[in-house]
Amino acid sequence: MTARRAGPAGFRLRLRSRRGSASAVVVMVTVLLAVFGVLALVSSYSGYKLAQRHADWTTAYYKVDSQAEGALALIEGDLAAAAAEAGDVSATGRFPALAALALADRVPEGQGSVVGDAKGFTIQINVGDAAGQLIRMELRVDFQDGPIPTRLCRIASWRQWQKPYAYDENPGDVWGGQG
Repeated sequence: MTARRAGPAGFRLRLRSRRGSASAVVVMVTVLLAVFGVLALVSSYSGYKLAQRHADWTTAYYKVDSQAEGALALIEGDLAAAAAEAGDVSATGRFPALAALALADRVPEGQGSVVGDAKGFTIQINVGDAAGQLIRMELRVDFQDGPIPTRLCRIASWRQWQKPYAYDENPGDVWGGQG
C-alpha cells in the first residue's frame, strides 16, 4: 500500500510496504541450508567409501602378510631340519643338497624360485593373490663354517604389491570429463 504525504519543506515521501522481505530471507536461508546439507551428505558418503576401501585394503594386506610370515617360518623350519641332519651349514657338507631338496618342496612352481651359488641360496617366493594383494619375499641363506646359527636365512627384501584402483569399475563415482 503506497501512500503519499507531504514531508517537511514540501518534499513528498513515498511509503512502501515491506511485508514480503522477511519471507524472502527465510526462503533464501532455507535454500542455502538445504544446499549445504546435501554437500555435507555427499562429502561424508565419499569419506565413508574411502574409509571402507582403506579398511578392505588393510585387512587384505595383513592376511597376506600373515601368510608370508607363515611361509617364512616353514622355510626356516625346513632349513633348520636340513642343517640338523647335515650337522653343519658349510658349502662342502651335505647341507646344500638337503636344503635344496627341502626348498624345492616348499617353493611351489610358478610362485617363486630357488637359486644356489657358491656362497648360498637366494629364495624368491610370492605369497598372496596376484589379483589383489601380493608379497614377494627374497630370502638369503649363506653357507658358513662353524656352529649352526639360530637364524639360517635373512630377509633380503619384503615387497608388497597391490592391484591398482580401477576407476572404471564404478562409473558413477568419478567424473569422466564429458558433458
